[in-house]
Amino acid sequence: MTQTGLPDVELTAPLYHYVVCRSDLSGGTLLAQVIHAAGESGAGVGANTGALLKDDVRAVALQATREQLETLVQSTLHRSDIQLFCIRETEGPLAGVLTAVGCLLPREAGKKLLGHLRPWGAKV
Repeated sequence: MTQTGLPDVELTAPLYHYVVCRSDLSGGTLLAQVIHAAGESGAGVGANTGALLKDDVRAVALQATREQLETLVQSTLHRSDIQLFCIRETEGPLAGVLTAVGCLLPREAGKKLLGHLRPWGAKV
């Protein structure tokens, strides 16, 4: 694994910034979780390298059921090649609940890990 926390890949290839959020959220709650997940995962690269994300990073917003999101997190717990940034709500009726994840991955790794999830706006 590289010092960025990303898999050993040529980092000159474009990265994809994935945010996966629960499909049952909407409005301000949804937007807040997306902002948290994007911010945490985007900052992860800078925290490890002191670098900013390159201009060619592509953003992908995906939706998942609660079960799909939990399964995704469980499937990556013991993998050193994937760093997910998990967002759990801290207050209100969703306190303690996993609401979103963010990660930066090369396209092929993202497709392999997240290819079964639908983009936002697609019918679940």
